[in-house]
Amino acid sequence: MYKSLFNGLAHGQAKVCPITALVAALSLSLFVFAHSSSAQQPPAWQTNTKYAVGALVTYQASVYRCLQAHRSQPDWNPVAAPSLWQKQSGSAPSPTATPTATIGPSPSPSPSPTPPPTGMRCAVNYAVSDQWSNGFTANVTVTNQTGVALNGWQVLWTYTGNQTVNSLWNGTFTQTSKTVKVTNLAWNAAVANNASFAIGLTASYSGANAAPTAFTLNGVPCNVSGPIPTPTPTPSPTATPTPSPTPTPNPSPWPTPVAGSGFVFAPYVDVLLWPTFPLAQTAQQLGVKNYSLGFVTARNTCEAAWGGVIGMADNFLRDDINALRAQGGEVILSFGGANGIELGQSCTSAASLQAQYQAVIDRYSLTRIDLDIEGGALGDTASIDRRNKALAGLQATARANNRTLIVSYTLPVLPSGLTHHGVSLLQNAVANGVSVNRVNIMAMDYGAVANPYTMGQNAIDAANSLLAQMRPIFVGKTDAELRRMTGITPMIGLNDVSPEVFTLSDAQLLYNFAVQNGIGMLSMWSMTRDQTCANGGAYVSPTCSGITQTQWAFSNVFKPFTR
Repeated sequence: MYKSLFNGLAHGQAKVCPITALVAALSLSLFVFAHSSSAQQPPAWQTNTKYAVGALVTYQASVYRCLQAHRSQPDWNPVAAPSLWQKQSGSAPSPTATPTATIGPSPSPSPSPTPPPTGMRCAVNYAVSDQWSNGFTANVTVTNQTGVALNGWQVLWTYTGNQTVNSLWNGTFTQTSKTVKVTNLAWNAAVANNASFAIGLTASYSGANAAPTAFTLNGVPCNVSGPIPTPTPTPSPTATPTPSPTPTPNPSPWPTPVAGSGFVFAPYVDVLLWPTFPLAQTAQQLGVKNYSLGFVTARNTCEAAWGGVIGMADNFLRDDINALRAQGGEVILSFGGANGIELGQSCTSAASLQAQYQAVIDRYSLTRIDLDIEGGALGDTASIDRRNKALAGLQATARANNRTLIVSYTLPVLPSGLTHHGVSLLQNAVANGVSVNRVNIMAMDYGAVANPYTMGQNAIDAANSLLAQMRPIFVGKTDAELRRMTGITPMIGLNDVSPEVFTLSDAQLLYNFAVQNGIGMLSMWSMTRDQTCANGGAYVSPTCSGITQTQWAFSNVFKPFTR
């Protein structure tokens, strides 16, 4: 969407120069990398190399996109440093087979592996993935080099400071003074020789946060490769603000609010896939009448465009949106996503940013907008403050015109809740006077910190953790009100991070939880994935789930949630 990632060439109502649109769309489309036999493979990842935001590389037969500008180091490969690199769906076009996925990140391959030091029969990489003034998250990747398969494991390490582990995934733990002991769960007890497993944790600290240097696996000392420093987000580039656009002639009629309790199923549609997804037709045939449309990003400097490709003047999708509204449906237009540059990072003033948002709102007569903030944008404090000032201005304008503008934030999440950056973003929104109507969590792509085979429960755990995080931010609201403000969006079927899979049983579990606890919105990524792949293929694709299912099976589970 967020992982939306499959921005193909848009057709239909898009009236753009074919050559220009083709070049731009191909630069965005993961579908080309994943499925075209003629696509050119990105260069292999290398150490001691400068990478810019958006750069594509190949690593272990997969394509990765750079999230933050940096110079690579040996321990910062795309698998080990998820804060720097995001795996793109599918594999790099290559005649070699994709290696079998393992749970969590694995050590970087080397042409001439160095044997472990004498007496050491395991390897450990301890990586701090996020850190703030009094806390941090970390991943611990352990490789079994004992020469035999393990059927049960226990990892010990000792902190040198006052770090205290608060929560941990992929194992059970105890901490005695400075020593942490982690024991396997039932599902990850078996570890083949030279295979790896991962542990994720959150912890608190004060003073220095030095990484532990001594680990043992089942009592055997491990070779420690060293910590991975938390990367510093790249600041927004300086740009010249674009003048406020001319008001749109003949905009769509402003919709009448739809009656109902406010509980809604609004699945995502990747609108730039070809053929363009038919909103009104699907609503009539399937009965799903609310959709989240992704994504609008920046084209050039501070100019809103669908996927950064199709300009607003083309009125892309406007007729279909109006036809959907004629059936009693509605859309939530999402700005941002995993690809491209969100307008908040492209525009250099709150005024110019507000003008771009307002132009899109007016053109499509929107009453609901979403800000999907992830990757490098999530740590860009300047753009976060700029965006929230613009959003507060948009809501003030709506009130002055006797209209309502519902604003939601879609943010990455772990089973332990939002990251520190996500919490800070919401705090900044409240400080700037934004009425945040919904916090929608991306219940997907957890990586090493969660069981990949219990994605429904992981989503429930994330929602419960979010509730605790929202209480001190949205002071005065009851738990029932905070639940109503919550949205949950899983990625159906196979997720981008292997071997995560969200099944129909997970969907039913999540649906039951949402109904019983008064969750305000359910969504999913995405409508075009709600079907089996050709020939029963088990792969990640923008147009199928990678699992065995009937068409619209996930939609039919979630559809009754709108009530």
